[in-house]
Amino acid sequence: MMEKAFTYMLKDSMLKEKALCYFVLAFGVDYLIKLGNFYANNNYSLIYIICAFVFALILYIPFYGYLVACIKAIMEQDDNIVLPLLNFGKTFIFGLKYLLACMIIGLLYAIISVVVIVVPIALMSVGYTILGIILFILAILLVIFSIITLMVYSPVLVCIFAKTGWMTSFCRFIRATKLIKNTPSQYFISLLVYVGIAMIVGVIDTIASLFAWNIPVMITGSLVSAALATFVVFVTSYIIAKCVDYRLIEE
Repeated sequence: MMEKAFTYMLKDSMLKEKALCYFVLAFGVDYLIKLGNFYANNNYSLIYIICAFVFALILYIPFYGYLVACIKAIMEQDDNIVLPLLNFGKTFIFGLKYLLACMIIGLLYAIISVVVIVVPIALMSVGYTILGIILFILAILLVIFSIITLMVYSPVLVCIFAKTGWMTSFCRFIRATKLIKNTPSQYFISLLVYVGIAMIVGVIDTIASLFAWNIPVMITGSLVSAALATFVVFVTSYIIAKCVDYRLIEE
């Protein structure tokens, strides 16, 4: 299955057109982020910095929305997979729901993390040192466990969201657990490959951002990043879509 993730898209007769549309979108996102950082590092007016990041955020919505649309299309097909066209309106709605759900979950995790860490610190400050230290260690372990749990469940939760379109899909941990248990080896192999690709892309993007010292260099770096993102979106879409049995996901 993993090998097919890197080649299946070649059977799509309109791959060039679809890839080009996503490439342009990915280039816009990456370039605007680099431009915003360039403005910030060179003391440009605040309005330039804000505009760059706001437009980048707007493009980020269909950027992730197309990922979800690809996952949904791949889950519903077996062989000779036809990738979806980049419908800006549809992918914008998908992406908006996806990013809002991620932001809400991230905010909840942040609030819970702050609370469970602040309480033991407060106890230590009023004299309950031993109890505070014990609770602090437990709080740190809880936060680490929560982060790992969210990372492990992310692919299957995205699959559930792709099928249902509901933001509450990201809270369906019981259903997600049942799906993982149905094909555990397949799921965790997919997870490892997905995490590995994400780490490699992250390193490449970080290195590329270090050389963004002028406009021509930024454009070159964004072209490379966009090409990589275009290939990666098709690969990761397949890996996520095939990590669980689509037929077992309830509406």
